[in-house]
Amino acid sequence: MKTYNIIYSDYETLKLYINNNDMIKYTNILVQVFSGIGKKDFIEEVIENLKLLIPQCKIIGATSAGEILNGNIFENKCLLSISVFEKTVIKTILIKEKISDFQKGIEIARKLVSSDTKAIISFGDTNINGRKFLEGINSINNKVIVAGGIAGKSNATDEKYTFTENGVEKDTVVAVALESKDLYVKNGSSFNCIPIGKKYEIT
Repeated sequence: MKTYNIIYSDYETLKLYINNNDMIKYTNILVQVFSGIGKKDFIEEVIENLKLLIPQCKIIGATSAGEILNGNIFENKCLLSISVFEKTVIKTILIKEKISDFQKGIEIARKLVSSDTKAIISFGDTNINGRKFLEGINSINNKVIVAGGIAGKSNATDEKYTFTENGVEKDTVVAVALESKDLYVKNGSSFNCIPIGKKYEIT
């Protein structure tokens, strides 16, 4: 597996980047899109260009409020994180039915998870109850590792969207499953924060 990160600007720049890194030779490609531009037509343009340049790719994404690339924080940019796999099968899903968050988790697990699924990445709207959603997934399979986040927006005039290669929607949950006998996934966390600056007492 390799991952390439780029700020999207236009079709020609993206085409050059993809060709220079010889990505088209891979069968299994996942593109995660984090768009600080909350305009549906813009996101649809990005998806269309990705599908033209990498027809075999699977896409999952969400609007965002701040994009991070190589330790730098950007605003109102569109970050593409392109991961190429040799043996991993990638499956995406978009859930827009008006069902409970628990049921959305169940639907994603039922439709995406197999015996070889190692991880799920999912993005939802700010209205989602993350705990109930995860409980839904765990009720079907509590072994698969789940990662993801919530859609945001940089500007008050923007909308919050989640999307896959099959559409851009509001008030939805999207997910991608990574499936392979040869894929090893680990999760971790660190709470060893080091305080900096002066110590103050709040009165």
